This record gives sequence, structure tokens and C-alpha cells, in this order.
Amino acid sequence: MVKRLTSGPTPELVEHVESIGVQAFIAEQLDPFSLDDAETEALIAGFATLTMDPAELRATYGEARRYIVAELTTAAVLRATYSVRQLYEVMVDFWTNHFNIYLRDQPEFYLKPTDDRLVIRPNAMGRFADLLLASAQSPAMLTYLDNATSRADGEHVPNENYAREVMELHTVGVDGGYDEQDVAEAAHVLSGWSVDRRSGQFVFRPDRHDLGESLSAGGDILGWRPSGEGMGDGIAFLEHLARLPQTAERICWKLAVRFIGDQVGPGDDVVQSTASVYSDNDTAIVPVLEHLFDSEEFWDSMGAKVRRPADLVPAMMRALQVQVDPTQGEGLARDVTTGMELLGQPLFSWSPPTGFPDVGGAWMNAGAVLTRWNAAQMISSGSVGAITPDFSAVIGDEPMETVGDLVDRFAHRLLFEEIDPGDRQAILDGLGKGAADPLRPEDELLYPQLAAFVLESHPAQVR
Repeated sequence: MVKRLTSGPTPELVEHVESIGVQAFIAEQLDPFSLDDAETEALIAGFATLTMDPAELRATYGEARRYIVAELTTAAVLRATYSVRQLYEVMVDFWTNHFNIYLRDQPEFYLKPTDDRLVIRPNAMGRFADLLLASAQSPAMLTYLDNATSRADGEHVPNENYAREVMELHTVGVDGGYDEQDVAEAAHVLSGWSVDRRSGQFVFRPDRHDLGESLSAGGDILGWRPSGEGMGDGIAFLEHLARLPQTAERICWKLAVRFIGDQVGPGDDVVQSTASVYSDNDTAIVPVLEHLFDSEEFWDSMGAKVRRPADLVPAMMRALQVQVDPTQGEGLARDVTTGMELLGQPLFSWSPPTGFPDVGGAWMNAGAVLTRWNAAQMISSGSVGAITPDFSAVIGDEPMETVGDLVDRFAHRLLFEEIDPGDRQAILDGLGKGAADPLRPEDELLYPQLAAFVLESHPAQVR
């Protein structure tokens, strides 16, 4: 359970769950802002770009987007690693991909930090309807999907890109019952939703807004009809989309895939029952998660979900209880960003609007496995300058007598489960040691390689 609600167990977290009970821990995680996360926020306080508005970012960094990309990426990894609001950070990542925005284009790299701060993070555990509206008014989203320049004023046909994706990807899904005429009409409804270039803020431009002939004549989109209230029609349309049964099913299916596994289908019982909870609770996310975590399917699916790189890196850092030097801010950001790029998941940098895939087949192949092994070696060896494993915290204080004891200790403290006997023997062979060999002081030199071997094993690759 802990592996799927968090970025991975630590000794302190396991002890906490054992002391308060599983259900109390789930309730605690479902109320994230009741948890004091000041230490994590202090860790990323030196990343100035996180709190700047778009105009400040443009004035300060100009075309030097690497600082903005690196700091936003590193903050996400550090929050996933150290935050006590573990489930909240999992949900921030989930919604970041659901409402994907490609950070590395101009002007998106000026706009996405504000989207992360004011759209995704405040709404990650709230109502989906509120999150959808906030995203629809996000300058980053409006720019990325071309709605910022869309106009319907009698001379121009509105751009349909955002109108299509808000239905296909953000709400009802490609099989949600809309057609090309609905896309065209939705583009009219959302025409005039734009961005002020100077400030980088959302603005509604009435002179670029027109409902079009069909809707003006009484037509509808998926059962919704406008009232002719300009921007208010767009808000009402999004509220309608958020509450449709097709949206409930699609959102709950995606959540089930995230927390249960790739085998879950849209029509499965757990998806249907969770969708009912979504609808009965006015699109609120917390009751949906409560229901999902109480399902038999959730409890029966331990180890069914492959960790993507964005899951794996924080999990390894948590397992090794790495110490981060925040004074090396630029070096730390460079190391983390480079690492995520090498692993194939540079955060905020998936170009299509679909967001990073959330199925194991997208992340596991021969090349990817080798890269994962290399990442485990790098983090365990301390060769990433600003990140240092704390092996004294990993092994603890209980005495050990043999190399076999040492392997078992590392396996228990890094995986929190029994290691497969075959894996155990392979690790011993890799170390060139026997299980009964007496432990000597110089065997401390084995710690980095031993940790890497354990983190390369199958249990470390799944949630």
C-alpha cells in the first residue's frame, strides 16, 4: 500500500504507518494540507523561478530557458522524494500529465511555472470541475494548444486545437460521444479565451468571441446549450463536461490505471463504482481516492505497476535516504535534470498533449533496463555531486556477523520485503562473496555496489 500511495517507503514512514494504522495513514494523506511540509519547501526555497510570474521570468532570464526547466524539474523530484504529503505529490504528477503542457517551447517555458503553482498544485486534491476550469484559463495551456490566438469574429474561423483536446484528452475521451461538429462549436464557445502578452495573464476578449450559427440557432454540444453570456458560456460548458458520465468514467479509469495497474479496463467494475462516487460527490477527488483505496482490486494488485523514471528516481533516493546539498542549487538542478533526460522522462517535456504514458510497456525494454541499472549505480555510488547516500541510516544499528546478514539488511531496508533467493545469490556472486563469509570492516566498501544491486532487482522496479 505504501509503495503505491507514496514515492516509496522509508524506515520512518513504515514505523509511522505501523504506529497509527493503515487507515489512519490513508486519511492523513488524503488531507495533505493538515501536514506541515515546511522542511521540503525550505529545501527548494533557493529556486527563484518557482515563485516568479511570467513577466518576471521573461525579464530575468530572457531566452535562458534551461534555468526554468531545471528548477521546475528538480523541485518536482525533491518534493516527490522528501515531502510528507506523499499522496498529494503523486496526484500533482498525475494531473500534470493529464493536463500536459510542453515546457520547452516559447512562451510556454515562461508560463508553465505559474500553471504548476496556481493551477495544478492548488487543485490536485480538490474538485475536478475546478481543476478543469483553472486549466482552461491557464495562459500556459491556452498558448500550448493555440487558443490564445483563436478568434471568431465573422472573419476568422476559431482554432479547434484546445476545443478538441479538452474533450478528447481532458474530459469525455475520444469515444465520449462528440463529433467534428461538436469540436467546431466548442471552439466557438471558447473563442476569446486568450492571454495578455505583456503580463502573461488570462484575459477574455469579447471582440474575438462568437458562438457561431449552429449554437446561436439552438444547437447543443453533448446536451449543453449556451445562454449567450460570453465568457460565462465557456465556464458553463466546462462545468457540463466535468460532470458528464463519460468524464467520470474516463477520469476514474485513468486513476485506476495509476494506482491499481495497466490491466484495468474502462468498463471494469472498480472503474464503474468509482465513477459513481465521482458523480455523487460533485467531481471531488478525495472521495474517489478513498473508494479506490478501499477496493479489493487495489489491495490485490501489489507489485502490478512498473515504476516510470519519475517514480523510480524518488523511490531510489528515499530508499538510500540521500542527503541533498541545497547550497549546490545550480549543480543539483543540472544533475537531476540530466538524470531524468537519460532515463527517458524529462519532466514537463512530453511534446504531445497526451502526457507521459502510464503503462509499463512504454518504459521497459532492454535499453531502458540498462539505463535504470546505470541510474542505480550512479545514485548509490554518490557520483551525483549534490546527492549523497546515507548508508549508516540504511543499515541501522543492529549488529551483523556475515556478508549474508549484510545483504539481507540492505534488501530489507531498501525494499521492505523479502528478497528472492535467486536474487540474493546473484547479489552475493556479484560481490564475489559467500553468505557465510564473516563481515569485516573493509566490507563497508561493498555498500555502494550492494545498494545498486538491490535497487536493480525486480521489487525495486514496481509499485
